[in-house]
Amino acid sequence: MNKVIGISVLVLTALLFACTSYSGSEHQQSDHVGNITEQELLESYSAFQQEYHQFQLTEQQKQQVSEINQALTIDIYFGTWCHDSEREVPRMLKALKEQPNISVNLVALDYEKQEPQGRAKANSIRFTPTFIIKNEQGELGRIIERPKLD
Repeated sequence: MNKVIGISVLVLTALLFACTSYSGSEHQQSDHVGNITEQELLESYSAFQQEYHQFQLTEQQKQQVSEINQALTIDIYFGTWCHDSEREVPRMLKALKEQPNISVNLVALDYEKQEPQGRAKANSIRFTPTFIIKNEQGELGRIIERPKLD
């Protein structure tokens, strides 16, 4: 009987190791790092696409976004592996569809919150997602991880 239990434990251990090794390498291969377009993000990552399609702005939110009367750029630093990013980035992208004066730069980061061009490090990115709002004069502010609602 002990021999049967020993073999069972060995088989289960091997299966668990195989599953974790497989899922880890699959996840790493699918993670994007660097610049990515909104279209590439939504087509390649179902969690982002699903949140984008499910999220609906209220009329008040649409009004607030439409009242922005200056040209802005928003740099969005996020991880395709990050749950907060999967929730917040699609919502921001959908909201920004209401405002043509705002351009977006999507920068996907690795697990260390870095990317090849070094912009994350230069901008002191520590958490994902981080939204950096800028105008012609420079940075106006940041939203880190999620907006704080009053």
